[in-house]
Amino acid sequence: MPKQVLQAALLSAFLTLSGCEWDPPHDNPLDSTHPDYQPVGKLRIHVQTNIGRHIQDATVLLNKEGEQGRFSLTGGSGEAFFTELPVGNWLAVAFRDVVPDTIYERDSLMVTVNQAAETDTSIYLDALPFFESTAVNAITEGPSQNEAVSFLRMTARVNDPDGPGDLWRINWNLLDIIRGSLEYRPDPDSAYWWAEMPSDSFPTGNLESVRTLPFTFEAVDRDTNSSVSNPTYLARVIDNIPELETIADDIQPVKIRWFYTAWDEEFGDTLLFNYLVRIYSLVQEPVVVYDTLLVPNRGSFNEHTVTTHDFSFGHYSCEIWVLDLFGNSSRSSRTFQISD
Repeated sequence: MPKQVLQAALLSAFLTLSGCEWDPPHDNPLDSTHPDYQPVGKLRIHVQTNIGRHIQDATVLLNKEGEQGRFSLTGGSGEAFFTELPVGNWLAVAFRDVVPDTIYERDSLMVTVNQAAETDTSIYLDALPFFESTAVNAITEGPSQNEAVSFLRMTARVNDPDGPGDLWRINWNLLDIIRGSLEYRPDPDSAYWWAEMPSDSFPTGNLESVRTLPFTFEAVDRDTNSSVSNPTYLARVIDNIPELETIADDIQPVKIRWFYTAWDEEFGDTLLFNYLVRIYSLVQEPVVVYDTLLVPNRGSFNEHTVTTHDFSFGHYSCEIWVLDLFGNSSRSSRTFQISD
């Protein structure tokens, strides 16, 4: 009989005769019979946008009653991986609030960790819209100074990483006293929103009364999550409008003359504005056929001759704008006609 077989037989006989059973020590915590043994598993969480893109640098928090919490940051693949998690139900919370990068609203879900297994799940986060720019401008227009009217134009250029279709509404607010919503205008690069309010909608009926007050904008997406812009202020109200003389019909090249006095209380000692000359064709729908920006002279009398465009038969409208460096303006217009 081989020596090893003989030794095993003798050991078995000894244990049988002595009435004892072999019981190894249970000092390994991974041993299921150890007093501190706790079954564990693994968890892999994919953090993605609503349109399925991976979100890097998102924070993932895990909480379970009676257990120490866990946290991790997602990598380039948008994954957070946890090992040695006690089995049971864990609350997983994910968010990203890194500025100036895209902000994602937090979301959560309950996930079950099973013994000696890896659980794989996903959390989808809503990207908050953000403001690329906001503006509040005063516009004064009319055929003459006595007939001029003023209104406030509010504009916001907004971007939503989940796509323009995810934007629900854009609101504007003035000190929680006056508020309203903006309308959508399509734009090739981002969502452009605007609203106009006549001057008599504001206290005292004069836009000067709101020139130092903060306007804020709120962008709300389809999940009703929102972000608020920094305060925006009205920089200037241009009350004075250029006085456009009648343009002679049937004369080419077209000569335009106007008078404008830059008031000291509007622009100070320096000329902080430009003239914009714009001509529309009125044959069908108004179409811009001429547009040029001019540096003003120091006098009130101004003249401009259009030498770069031959006007065909039809009716036209000429506008003279006074534009400051912030987008505030005043304007007047006249119509004229070109015949065969």
